[in-house]
Amino acid sequence: MKKVLIAADSFKDALGAEAVCRAIERGVRRSGKMVETRICPLGDGGEGTASIIARYAGAHRVEVEVRDPLFRLRLASYWITADGKTAYMEMAEAAGLQLLTKGERNPTQTTTYGVGEMIGDAIDRGVRKIVLCVGGSATHDVGLGMAEALGYEFLDSGGQPVRPVGGNLDRIAYIDGVGVRSGLKELEVEVWYDVRTELTGSAGSARVYGKQKGADAGMVEMLEAGSKHIRVLMEEFTGLRLDNMEGGGAGGGMGVGARVFLGAQLRPGILAVMELVDFGKLVDWADLVITGEGKYDGQSFEGKVVSGVMGEVEQRGKLGVILCGTLGHVGEGPTAFSIVKGPCTLDESISNTAELLEEAAYHVVRLAFHTA
Repeated sequence: MKKVLIAADSFKDALGAEAVCRAIERGVRRSGKMVETRICPLGDGGEGTASIIARYAGAHRVEVEVRDPLFRLRLASYWITADGKTAYMEMAEAAGLQLLTKGERNPTQTTTYGVGEMIGDAIDRGVRKIVLCVGGSATHDVGLGMAEALGYEFLDSGGQPVRPVGGNLDRIAYIDGVGVRSGLKELEVEVWYDVRTELTGSAGSARVYGKQKGADAGMVEMLEAGSKHIRVLMEEFTGLRLDNMEGGGAGGGMGVGARVFLGAQLRPGILAVMELVDFGKLVDWADLVITGEGKYDGQSFEGKVVSGVMGEVEQRGKLGVILCGTLGHVGEGPTAFSIVKGPCTLDESISNTAELLEEAAYHVVRLAFHTA
């Protein structure tokens, strides 16, 4: 009997990670070959990761009212372990791109304030450690909104408060940490990031991700200049070097912001999740590993699920396949197939993702195990 491990990420706007794995599993079982399957939904620090972690850690969900990226009230969820000591959060719950319509997306005006409100709520509940997943944001405020919610103040050259959204970063002249809320300095924080992007530069956060958050060319340059300005202030405030921090640009600079204002340690999200689930042992068990994500391209190697999975597969000498909705130019690399069978619209492929995954998995298994 052949053994198939199914370890996939979510397909954005279509299916969550577990639903993706279940669809692939149905196709595997249809193949006609005697197979044993195991599913392992994964996340890389992007949206959906915290709920996946909660499944493995036995954490329960709590809700809190917070501000969304445009300062509107909404309910956000995060997860706390049974002993009450550790919380798993996604910044996307309060500052996520999915919370805005396309017409509302503008990273010069959005905030991470609600992320700070979630952190404050966890402190009030007695949490001692927070794991913050920082993918999928609608923001580029370098975490200053989060910090403002926790008592930091940002002042202009005249000593007046500045609302710390992306478009105002270059107006800030002083950082005041006198009024930081109690309990914050005793809190242990880990940031799990889904991209290795640094804060600034040609491959930095604004220039790589600003457009998908709604920024035009002028806004991108405004965010880049503001990020450079605020980075210098943050370096003076902390004495840290922040210009070459891997993952510092994740979440619109939340990686850097969490390092400065929360004392956070940064980790690649996929490696942290794989460690949590003892992924290497699962790969050792399998004859074939099937993974996947909605879009597989050059950015997939910058800390995404498929890069972590296929790295482990290669290291252990196993057979691995990637299934994706969109297959971009990746050059030489792991075997990958698009699940889309012919010309169709994006909406059509999204609405049929489960069926397309099932069909693709069916053919992959028959090919992999030479089933007639």
